[in-house]
Amino acid sequence: MPPAGLNCKFTKKLSQEFPFIKPTKFEDEVTCTKCQSTFSITLGGRRDITRHLTREKYKKHINAAASSSVLTNYYRNDTYGTCERKLAISEALFAYHAVAHNRSFRSMDCTLKIKQKRFENKFTCARTKSEAIIKRVIAPFAFDTLTQELETSPFVSIFSDASNHKGIKLFPTLVRSFNTQNGISIKIIDVTSMPGETAEIISNLLLKFSDISCFEWTDLNQCVEWENVQKTLKLISEHFTANDIDESALFGEITLIKNYATEQKIKEWQEMKTLIDLRWVEIFKHFDVQQI
Repeated sequence: MPPAGLNCKFTKKLSQEFPFIKPTKFEDEVTCTKCQSTFSITLGGRRDITRHLTREKYKKHINAAASSSVLTNYYRNDTYGTCERKLAISEALFAYHAVAHNRSFRSMDCTLKIKQKRFENKFTCARTKSEAIIKRVIAPFAFDTLTQELETSPFVSIFSDASNHKGIKLFPTLVRSFNTQNGISIKIIDVTSMPGETAEIISNLLLKFSDISCFEWTDLNQCVEWENVQKTLKLISEHFTANDIDESALFGEITLIKNYATEQKIKEWQEMKTLIDLRWVEIFKHFDVQQI
């Protein structure tokens, strides 16, 4: 304890020992930056500071600061750097993982708290954000990828079947395609809830995809009309009456000529190195092979 009548001052040595204690305009008074308290050290000096550290007000502020985080930790930087890119990729992967394992977006609220506690405070991918990532980023990208794949696939089929999910009857619509690079590929393009599973309901469900331009096989405007075929049949029957003409086979041949033997198709075959077997498959798919 300092001698009587001696006023203690806040020295440089005390400032280094207690960096959160700051001097005021008076030499014998200091301010604690942790609890925002101002007190005098004129009688005890260092002893007054250590006594302040044992007070209840100071302890409450220390406990409150330890149980809370700085608000600036949740702010996003204006610049999009490597850390921000990794965080965005992690959030997209987290959202995709939930959909891949058939988990609801509501479950993301609970899982997010665990990830923030154990890994990264800035990781924000709860129910609302996960749904936005799936619907606005991943789903459009997946559909664009499927569209590009179907444009290069000469053999495509579409099918659907009912699947009961508790009290809801779901109809996933699948597209199966084949090309020489990837082989057979099956992708889901839509999931719809319907009141029943009759043949009429399923056919009407599949017909709504007929307006997709990438599906060349559903472009009904390019099909041969029977009225035009009848004119050709009449002309052939008048000049070749002795021949037994199979109208079904003839219709298939006319369809083949219109859909396949075009100037653009011939040019594509000339530029591409395609196996002869694939060319025959391309030809046979336009009509009934049993009638050949």
